Amino acid sequence: MAGRETKHSAKGEEPFLRGEIVGCTIVTRQKIPHARVLARSFQRFYPNSRFFALVLDRHRPTADSIDGIEWIALTDLSLEPAELDALPLICNAEELARAVKPALLQTLLSSRGAVIIYFDCDIKIFAPLDEIGKLVRKRSIVLFPYLSPPAPADLPIEGVYDSGLIAIGGGSEPFLQWWRERAKTQSYKNPQRLRASEQLSLDSVPTLFPQDGIIGAPGWNVSYRNVPSRGIRWTGKRYESNGEALRIFHFAGYDPARPHLLSVKQGNDPRVLLSREPAIAQLCGEYREELLSAGFEESGTNDPENIVSLSNGLTIDRHIRRVYREALENFREGKGAEPPNPFAAGNAMAFVEWLNEPVSGVSLPITRYLFAVREARPDVQSAFPDPLVQDAPAFLEWFLLYGRHDEQTNEELVPALPQPAAPVSGAADDQPAEEINVAGYFRAELGIGEAARLLLTALEASGIAHRAIPYGATVSRQEHPFENGPESAPTGDINLICVNADQLPHFARENAALFRPGRYSIGVWFWEVEDFPPELHPAFNYVDEIWVASEFIRQALLKISPKPVFKFPLPIVAPQIDPALSRADLGLPERFTFLFSFDFLSVLERKNAVGLIEAFTRAFAPGEGPALLIKTINADKRILEMEKLLFAAADHPDIMIRDGYVSASEKNTLAARCDCYVSLHRSEGFGLTLAEAMALDRPAIATG
Repeated sequence: MAGRETKHSAKGEEPFLRGEIVGCTIVTRQKIPHARVLARSFQRFYPNSRFFALVLDRHRPTADSIDGIEWIALTDLSLEPAELDALPLICNAEELARAVKPALLQTLLSSRGAVIIYFDCDIKIFAPLDEIGKLVRKRSIVLFPYLSPPAPADLPIEGVYDSGLIAIGGGSEPFLQWWRERAKTQSYKNPQRLRASEQLSLDSVPTLFPQDGIIGAPGWNVSYRNVPSRGIRWTGKRYESNGEALRIFHFAGYDPARPHLLSVKQGNDPRVLLSREPAIAQLCGEYREELLSAGFEESGTNDPENIVSLSNGLTIDRHIRRVYREALENFREGKGAEPPNPFAAGNAMAFVEWLNEPVSGVSLPITRYLFAVREARPDVQSAFPDPLVQDAPAFLEWFLLYGRHDEQTNEELVPALPQPAAPVSGAADDQPAEEINVAGYFRAELGIGEAARLLLTALEASGIAHRAIPYGATVSRQEHPFENGPESAPTGDINLICVNADQLPHFARENAALFRPGRYSIGVWFWEVEDFPPELHPAFNYVDEIWVASEFIRQALLKISPKPVFKFPLPIVAPQIDPALSRADLGLPERFTFLFSFDFLSVLERKNAVGLIEAFTRAFAPGEGPALLIKTINADKRILEMEKLLFAAADHPDIMIRDGYVSASEKNTLAARCDCYVSLHRSEGFGLTLAEAMALDRPAIATG
């Protein structure tokens, strides 16, 4: 309650709590807005009850009386000093929450007679929960199944009872102590198994502690897991679930930054699409507004991997946690020295030095940390089976070139870069022929495939001898007409490789003969943003120079490229159209129509189709006249992004979204028959569709 002072008990003092019903949750600092929304919904029905939020930090946050929340920290729980130091170093945020949940409930239950309800922080309460209190008085433990009988067999669940919602009261002490010991043991043994261990603990309650009660009515604990069977609807006065009042909705995995999705936990093939569920979409929209008003945008991004930073700025990542946990386990079993405690005064640097100690007597610095990286990745283990001796040089080279970027390693843990070896040069084993080897996605229906085909067109027009080397490692459809010459080994002395930097190493492995000594390789690359990421730098090793189609790409690469970078004019020709196809044949309305075409595999955020929809809706009211057609491909491979597009266009009947491949002539004719082509892309390597529209004598609108 506003103005109430939080009271923290110690041994021999008054009980920690007073009252009949108490709510609680666990959050990281970034999830505090979720706790505020949860607490407000709880106190709407129980204004005289207390609500506690455990923040996963060693120090309690400043009290905010406006929230009506009593904030507590790890130090307020009945944890031993060794646990306080060790748990944040061996658990990420999700694991730590599961490890301390039974200790939180034990601490709050120290007040006899109270009913304690634990809620995951992304829950909202819509109706009174009196049934919980009544059942706890009778049974002492109340659990909530994921599914209500009869449950559809194909719904994805992790177990029987939801660990994000549990109520306990007097008589549950043996269960809490048993649960706490299991959580503690699992934390030290393997915290990655805490989720499964917690689920097994709750699912075992009816057998081991039969004083439990179950609430599984349709209105309770609705979430993405079970919402398809709950029949959510808005009556105009309240939300209902299968005709009953909705009481608890668990917004697990809902992200206000992606309001078109019910839950990111649904994966890439979501069972529930908000574009088809207006009541659930409304529910999510209201929850989003509450989170924003509670400070979500100011809370930062929650990273479950990194919740603890040391005084010297070192972030505790998963590999540090592994090294520390294994060393601590060995110490507890009497097999080694105790690892340094980085939270002790002046120990942060000693902890870094300990992580950087070699794990064997080899001369190369294969440190504790590097070895942990290797142990966490089966692909690296397979590549370097003997990382401490025979494979040590290659393993270190991999880490310095790739691994440090893959793992976003703290700079303090990166060994010094050894001097690179001088490049080995060689002469061609035969006299090169006057021919150019051109490699690319010639049959693929994507931008870089079209660029490769245009290069062939230019070579043919110039009369330059060339040999096409088709490459097919792409998920895009490969039905573009392409006639290839007779198959034979390439003999030219120049390679023109129209394969982007991210795929070039893979291409080189599959076409090693193309990179024989003496051949000169030119990479034709497209890139769309100002910074060229370090993880793509190994592609420079496969080329002698780079060609780019715009000054923008050239400037981006010049900042970091060890090889020459040249801008070349990408040859643009008017695409072939089918004059027999009319606007009606193509589904274009008989009014002024804007067209935008893009591939979902080319990144929706970059193509900015949502920004185009926003611009169109600002410019034209529904029914005013103009129409916008957004033509896409590969939405089936990016269902969540398609859902975002549908969500943005839902309220404007003049916006049409069509997905699916068509023939090349139909695609080109669509651009020729529209009234204006528009592309408000945020960044673009070249803008091929714009160039094609202009070649077809269509007006075009683009960003700067």
